[in-house]
Amino acid sequence: MTAWEAKHQVQLAEWNDKVAQCRSSGMTVRAWCEREGIGYKTYYRWERQILSLSRQALKKAGETELAKIDNPVFAEITPAKAPASQSGIAAVVKLNGKEIVFYSGTEPDLASAILRGIVNAE
Repeated sequence: MTAWEAKHQVQLAEWNDKVAQCRSSGMTVRAWCEREGIGYKTYYRWERQILSLSRQALKKAGETELAKIDNPVFAEITPAKAPASQSGIAAVVKLNGKEIVFYSGTEPDLASAILRGIVNAE
């Protein structure tokens, strides 16, 4: 790994945390970015990169194969009842001792692939 690649990995991890903080803040992206002193265009560029890498990782893991579940299981999915400060949360899924938080704007295909991956990992 080159120095540039290592630096980029660190930045990705930092921005992954920032995106999660923003999405769980209950604020609009623009308001959160203004409060944090971050340009909203910069925020969206990093968010796009993180989502793109997540999709690529799912595809590498065999997303098409994830649909083939030998022993289907049911998961309780309830709408999140979060305080106003966390209103960006759309749903919390508890499955096999794991908790997955889906935020407003999560693409349905991505959410579905994540759930299938967790079910198949069991």
